Amino acid sequence: MWISKKKYEELIKRINTIEEKTSKFTPYGPKWFDHCRDDINDIQRVMKNSKLGEITFKSIFDKTLFIPYEEHDKSKSYTLIYKDFKEYKITGLYLFVPKFEIDEKDNNLIHVKDNIKQLDGTIKVEEYIVDLQNQTFIRTK
Repeated sequence: MWISKKKYEELIKRINTIEEKTSKFTPYGPKWFDHCRDDINDIQRVMKNSKLGEITFKSIFDKTLFIPYEEHDKSKSYTLIYKDFKEYKITGLYLFVPKFEIDEKDNNLIHVKDNIKQLDGTIKVEEYIVDLQNQTFIRTK
């Protein structure tokens, strides 16, 4: 698995800090260790879901969507997009079978064509422009 030099040095620094503090038996408390564990879990999740030179995604669908509209929280349905070993959370966007294409002029813009299979068997194509830097999306068409 490929990892950038900067990220590698950051990981080594964190590991050395953990080893140093645990070897001295300094009482940092469980909150500090939980924070380190959360950081390590976040890094492992991003590394597991990222593929070199590819854009991958994971869409989370909120099951409470079918309750009355006043109670629905749109931020619970989102898509995590992994690109260059970074994670971007796009709230309100749910993808089924997308095809990603990076914008030629701006590396932070991704054109998405999502093929949605309808109940009658037809396929509906939704197109989006996703801005990774601002973590927003625009529906085109």
